[in-house]
Amino acid sequence: GYLPTDELRALGLPTVPWSGGAMTTTERRMLVKLGIAERPELRVLLDKASGAGPVSKAALSFLCTHMASQYEAEYDQATELRIVPLLGGGGGGGGGSAPQRGRPSESYIEPSPWPETFLTADSKVLGAAGCAALRLPQRPMIEQVLSQLLASPPTSEKAADKVFEYMHRREAELTDEMWSTLGSAPFVPVKGGVALDASGGGGDEQRALHASPRSLFFGGPLRKRYGALLDYCSQSQTSAAGAFLARCGTSTMPSAAALAGCVVRNCRRGIESMGTNISGYLAVLKELCEAARLEPLTEETRAALA
Repeated sequence: GYLPTDELRALGLPTVPWSGGAMTTTERRMLVKLGIAERPELRVLLDKASGAGPVSKAALSFLCTHMASQYEAEYDQATELRIVPLLGGGGGGGGGSAPQRGRPSESYIEPSPWPETFLTADSKVLGAAGCAALRLPQRPMIEQVLSQLLASPPTSEKAADKVFEYMHRREAELTDEMWSTLGSAPFVPVKGGVALDASGGGGDEQRALHASPRSLFFGGPLRKRYGALLDYCSQSQTSAAGAFLARCGTSTMPSAAALAGCVVRNCRRGIESMGTNISGYLAVLKELCEAARLEPLTEETRAALA
C-alpha cells in the first residue's frame, strides 16, 4: 500500500488505513520503514496520466511536481504514452477522432499553422513549469516544417497569410538550400495562376491552384501596368507574409527574362482580358524589346516569343 496522504488518494492508489489527523514526520518514517510506499513508480504514474478523468489530471500534476526530485533520471519524453493535454483537444477542436492527449516528444509548446500534424500542448493547463518538467519541444524542427509546407501548401489566402507569417518568424533557421527549394516550389495559392516546374515550363493548359514564389509578383502598380500578363500573389509586400515571399523570390518588378516568360505563358489570357483595346499589350512588347537590348534573352525565350 501507499502512505495515507490526500495527494496519493487522488491518484486512486491503495493507501493504508489511517484515522486521526495528518501523519507526523516520525509516523511517516515509521511507515516507510515498514515497507509502505511513499510514491508510485514512474510506470504507474504514466499509465494513470494517459487515462481520462480526475485521476489522469492528478497523476500528471503529481509527475510534474515531483519530476526534479523523484523521476527526472528515469523519465523519457519519447514515451509512447499520450500524457500531454492538447490545445483544442488536438487541433481538431476537440471533435471527431482528434486525440485529446499527445506524446511529450510530439506535443509542441508553440502553436503552428498545422495543428493536426504538429500537436500543440495546452500550456495553460500545464503551466511553464509543467512544460519544462515534461521536456516538451518548443517547436517542430525546420526540416519537418518545410516538408509539411511543400506537401500540404495552404489553399486559401487567409490560410496562406497564417502559414507565411509563421515561416517569416522562422526565417533565421532556413538554410540557403532551403531558400532555393522554396523559391521554385509551387506552394503559393493564386487565382488562375500557373504553377511552374523547376525548369520554368508552363502554359495556358497548365493552370493550377499554386505557383512558385519566383513566378509571382506583388500587385499594386504592376497589376495596372501589366494586367493579366503577370501572376500575382495576394500578400502585401509590406506584410510579414509578403516579406517571407520576397525572400523566396517574389518580385516587385519583372526582369526582361521574367517578363518574356510571362508573355509566353499568359499572352492569350492577357489579350483576352484587354478586349478590343490591346494598346497595353503592345506597350508591354515595346518595353520588352527595349529591355532585351540591356538584358539579352536566351535563345529558348527568343524562339518562344517568335
